[in-house]
Amino acid sequence: MMAMTAAAVLSACADGTIEQNTWDSQQGQIIGGELPDEPMHAAVVSLHQRADDSWSTSIFCSGTLIAERVVLTAAHCLDMGTRRTVVPVPPEKLAIYVGDNPTTDPNPVAYFVSEALIHPLYDKIQIRNDIALIRLVQAPGVTPVPALPQSLGLTSSDEGATINFAGFGQDEYNHYDQKLQVDGILEEIYTDQQIYYAQLDGGPCFGDSGGPAFIKRGQVPYVAGITSYGDATCSQYGVSTRPDAFQGWIDEFVGGSNEPICTADGWCNPECAPDADVDCGTQEPSCGNGVCDGFGEDCDSCPADCGEIIHIRHGRVACCGNGICERRERNACSIDCN
Repeated sequence: MMAMTAAAVLSACADGTIEQNTWDSQQGQIIGGELPDEPMHAAVVSLHQRADDSWSTSIFCSGTLIAERVVLTAAHCLDMGTRRTVVPVPPEKLAIYVGDNPTTDPNPVAYFVSEALIHPLYDKIQIRNDIALIRLVQAPGVTPVPALPQSLGLTSSDEGATINFAGFGQDEYNHYDQKLQVDGILEEIYTDQQIYYAQLDGGPCFGDSGGPAFIKRGQVPYVAGITSYGDATCSQYGVSTRPDAFQGWIDEFVGGSNEPICTADGWCNPECAPDADVDCGTQEPSCGNGVCDGFGEDCDSCPADCGEIIHIRHGRVACCGNGICERRERNACSIDCN
């Protein structure tokens, strides 16, 4: 599966999420898929390019929230290198959308990334160890679906079992960006770290890379596969990476620091203690004090202080009526900039 890119500019909020202001999709779902219909599908997320406080609504890969702030995806989704070199994408270049369609969502929100880790043994030539993990700065409040543990790991007895694929990639009409899901059959435990499935009646395609193949143990869903690659027409076969083969590596990452990120990263994290985040200054957030001060508040969350929301170029917003003439407002907010 290949990562796909496009350009549509959006802007960030003071709480560490990024909300859409404008978009212009020029893109790329599961072949033969249907809309999400189970709670587990809410944990399926999409990966987006980010530039400073803006992000592209066009997806380039999919993933699954497997812990409160951890996304499981494919290594090739985070690789910016050439054919033989692996160059991980910097965390500040990533945004994670939680929802069903970032291009039609009336209020799409994406989340900043504090860490992005490609498996150290990822082999892009042989397509082995195609697994990666992403840590979000802030928990999106969605119920995670855990990776399948070794204790419940796949065996030959699972061959023939139903698995459910989900992702935001290309559908049979060459449309992208809508989260879809479809059932498939686990044909073969392909290797000690991969599963194989036929795709004659539907399955993952471009943009679904990194997305899940769900399996249920009892009635509990787990991520049993990470979409890795398939045939060029998405109509014959596909291969997914098995998370159960990487439990130790996943557990080590998931068990890492869950403390809020309070470093100087350009935004005020409301989960940080007072004075802990230098981006918050020395004051606690105060909505309703008549000052649009940016300490945890913005145009959307504190209209009483920040006045009217004006959309200006490049997807950015101005808070008109707060009595402050900001440089970017000079041509948009005459009430502040007389």
